[in-house]
Amino acid sequence: MPSCLCTTRVDIDEKSELYVRLNYTQYKALQAQLQDWDSIESSHVSVEGFYHKAMRLEIGSLILEVQGPTVKAPLKEVIQFEKEHRDEIMLSLDPDW
Repeated sequence: MPSCLCTTRVDIDEKSELYVRLNYTQYKALQAQLQDWDSIESSHVSVEGFYHKAMRLEIGSLILEVQGPTVKAPLKEVIQFEKEHRDEIMLSLDPDW
């Protein structure tokens, strides 16, 4: 038997619902994640200077990641990303780097 039972439903307004049945331990783990916002929200900056925020939750055996829209990153975040990923960026541009 799976560690969580998931069902979905789409109503007439085109809204989807996801139902997940958790045991007590799984429910308390999800509750702790939701109370510690910093542990589930992250920002992802791309090489092109755009980023999106995402929320990642572990819900029993299900991992749910909800991504926000991709938007232009502030210059300071682009510079920081390029510093942290310099070698990776250079290798993508020049394999002999």
